Amino acid sequence: MKAVTLVVATALLASLPLGAQAPPTQPAVRWFKGNTHAHTLKSDGDSTLHDLARWYREQRYHFLVVTDHNFVTPVEEVNHSLAAVGRFLVISGEEISDQAGDKP
Repeated sequence: MKAVTLVVATALLASLPLGAQAPPTQPAVRWFKGNTHAHTLKSDGDSTLHDLARWYREQRYHFLVVTDHNFVTPVEEVNHSLAAVGRFLVISGEEISDQAGDKP
């Protein structure tokens, strides 16, 4: 009986990892600063797309979503000139709305 206990104890000890293992680390949390609702002169904004994107980039935003009323503003050209991988991106969106008088 002592021999069986010794064999089982040896097998259990052999199956344990060598040395203490640290728990797996979590990836670092990264926050992104951005605006998800902005308009250009294409609807009721007061700036061109380029000026708007440049301002947000200068203010250290990571992204800008352009949501002109009932119009999808192309952003490829401004991304070509202002986007920086991992630092700033302009995203095209659209705000769908009804007309209210002469305002979009």
